[in-house]
Amino acid sequence: MTSLDNVSNKRKKVFGDRVTRVTTSQMYEIYTILEKNLSGLFKRMTLNKTLTTKTTHGDIDIIVLPYRHCWKEFINCCNEYEILNVVRNGYVNSYLMKFPTLNNMCVHVDIIVASDNEDYMAKKTYFSYNDLSAIIGMLARYYGYKYGSEGFYKRVVDKRGNYHYILITKDLAQTALPMLGFCTTTYNNIQTIDDCVSFVYNSKFYETNIYSSNTMNSRQTLDYKKRPNITYMINKFNELPTLSQTITVDTNIKVCYSTYWAKIENETKLINERIVPKSKYNGEWLMKTFGLTPGPRIGFILKELFNTFKDELDNQDESIVKIHVKRIINNVPTTV
Repeated sequence: MTSLDNVSNKRKKVFGDRVTRVTTSQMYEIYTILEKNLSGLFKRMTLNKTLTTKTTHGDIDIIVLPYRHCWKEFINCCNEYEILNVVRNGYVNSYLMKFPTLNNMCVHVDIIVASDNEDYMAKKTYFSYNDLSAIIGMLARYYGYKYGSEGFYKRVVDKRGNYHYILITKDLAQTALPMLGFCTTTYNNIQTIDDCVSFVYNSKFYETNIYSSNTMNSRQTLDYKKRPNITYMINKFNELPTLSQTITVDTNIKVCYSTYWAKIENETKLINERIVPKSKYNGEWLMKTFGLTPGPRIGFILKELFNTFKDELDNQDESIVKIHVKRIINNVPTTV
């Protein structure tokens, strides 16, 4: 069993050296204080689940579902804590708080805000067990998916090479994890960082290559090196027997979750129907050949050309395409 206390997190903190690390018992004490003073602002409020072997914490994560959007205006200092600084970044609201009952220690508290009950459960799962979700996210990305704090997505590439993300489900714990080959019972019983390693290694879709430096870009490699939990898990994977898979997450969803796969196929089709693929007969060609000016009419003509020739547009002789463009120009609606 590995103690996380022996690994210091060297990532740059929001509030720098002013923050004091807290013990697990102090974390629960602080959460009790905040729950007593702030619970009236939130429909749901919970302390983030951490690994039991992590006995000190650089920050405290609290997931909330507010009653109303203006909840921030009601978080004020009281006799049990003082707010020294606030940094907001999307749905994460970081507070530097001083607690008189805890020897005036300054603590970093993240209030992570959900938009509805589904989003609350997604964030509750995603932020559990420290950096485990980042490791799960690497596996998902390897197979063309995104495992994030707002849900589980399929990544698709349109005919122009642009990425799109199709939401499959916000139920990370009971739907997304099984889709990725994980056992939910094992997930709920995780206690230590070595449990995290075992949990990921036993996914039906675990491959050794997923966690090799060859599958990560330089930015990801640099970021993960600053996160000791991730570094520890990747190093452990490298010590385990090499595994490779013959089936993919796509196959798993297609066979075992056919309704979700149908949704992916339908939305992929809709995306491609809205996209005019790259072609040598593009807007620049239209303007140069027909003296047209930039505007909605260019897009309309390109869309009509693609609807006519589909994937064979680039194979058409230019004289044929010109004839069709002239016909389209004569029939462009006045509203375009």
